Amino acid sequence: MAINIRYSEIPPAWLVDWIREASGHDQYHSLVLDATRTVDLNRVSSAIADYLNEYDGDCSSQWRIFDDDLLRTLAGDPACRNIVLAGDSEEESRLAPRPDLDRIVRRLARLGGVIIIGPRGLEATRDLRRTFHVCLCENDPPAHRNFHMWVNPERFSPETLVSVIADSFLDWSCQAVTSTRHHSDSHPGRPNQRPDYLA
Repeated sequence: MAINIRYSEIPPAWLVDWIREASGHDQYHSLVLDATRTVDLNRVSSAIADYLNEYDGDCSSQWRIFDDDLLRTLAGDPACRNIVLAGDSEEESRLAPRPDLDRIVRRLARLGGVIIIGPRGLEATRDLRRTFHVCLCENDPPAHRNFHMWVNPERFSPETLVSVIADSFLDWSCQAVTSTRHHSDSHPGRPNQRPDYLA
């Protein structure tokens, strides 16, 4: 199951453990998801996370989902905020200070292995090269936003929609890693063969 957790303890133990683990591995890619129409983004992102947990051979930990409510909770609580931002060495945070919420979003995206939901995630991460941006919309996305892909959810079944987004992300991240490694053939394979949803 995808991990999308609310908590009662401050700071939550899962956050402490996850930040420690995520900070110790190579950077993974992240996915940001938004919609211009009424779509249950939590349901879609949860299904995408389950799919990636099964088929993404690059990510050794479980994919985590951060929606707007959880992001604002993390940014608004000093203990959580300090845990997430500890070790954040982004140069621009010193040159051009950002709001705490944007810093939280960018930090999570740079750690990788996360799905961030909502427009704030899009705005805060649009210049991060390891973040894949998706818009669910019936027509062309807003002109001022730079998406990697946009999809009309009305044209797909729920299962196919998840496959289209997740497979596109995996192919994009594989190409990005290959490019970063100067076309090295050391990119690890994925443990399972993905279903061909176009068949």
